[in-house]
Amino acid sequence: IDDRDRRDRIELQTEHWTTQMPRLVDAYLEYRSRDSGDGFPPLDDAEPPLLPSSGTINNIELVDLFVFPTLAISIRTLSAFRQAHRTCPRFNIQAQCKALCHLHNFTVAFDIYLEIIHHVEQRMQKALGRDAPDWRLHNECPACFYRLEDEPSLTFDWLVSIDGNNSLKRWDTSLYGVKPLEDSRTSRSTYWLSEEDVDRFKDEVK
Repeated sequence: IDDRDRRDRIELQTEHWTTQMPRLVDAYLEYRSRDSGDGFPPLDDAEPPLLPSSGTINNIELVDLFVFPTLAISIRTLSAFRQAHRTCPRFNIQAQCKALCHLHNFTVAFDIYLEIIHHVEQRMQKALGRDAPDWRLHNECPACFYRLEDEPSLTFDWLVSIDGNNSLKRWDTSLYGVKPLEDSRTSRSTYWLSEEDVDRFKDEVK
């Protein structure tokens, strides 16, 4: 009897990629250091090895899919899609896959590419001394509260839009009696507070 299910598929995938992430970030930074002026190394770099399972992206400029690599997608392709999606959000992964005729594992590779970019950002913020949890609160938020002398008061000091998390409540699996999908990934933005941080003040609401 095969008792496996797809509930922990994403979590297992995340664990495999997390193990490789430090090496991937180092390889990506080394790759970008060979800049040819447009942000990417020249196309006439050293010939890549024939096997994508070599475990590096330094030379082959590819992201290998974990454990049993069957497909490699170039860093250039992932970067091109990232910029295209930022300028035209309607241009989604499905459209990109159809354009490239790569219908398998592009979503996974793009998720890992974004994870690499996130880790690069983390290293940069740490080098700049901006990695404290409350750095944004002390250095960016004060600008919103800054007032000039004799500045006239506004009718509304703050404009806030809150939906009471109604949109997120639609994803509560307990409402539909289904098994929740295991996924330990969290939001990467420093603008967001974790659920644990918010719950610390839940009893103070009046």
